Amino acid sequence: VYVSLVAGDDYHGLLKIAAQLARDGFHPVPHLPARGVLGYTQLEDYLARAAGSGVRRVLVIGGDLERPQGPYASAMD
Repeated sequence: VYVSLVAGDDYHGLLKIAAQLARDGFHPVPHLPARGVLGYTQLEDYLARAAGSGVRRVLVIGGDLERPQGPYASAMD
């Protein structure tokens, strides 16, 4: 199940939903919008929390922000 990050929410809320889906027997795949990641520390926290929530895959996207908030301007970064 793909889980999108809703405007105005943060990744903590997204991963809370993903965790609930995993507990319910689904395979959640949360979106990771690269332009919204502030830096390596936040990326590492996101991935650690995702793994701890039962997430085994993420969908890395550029995101809809016009300018990156950190060092990642695209999904390839």
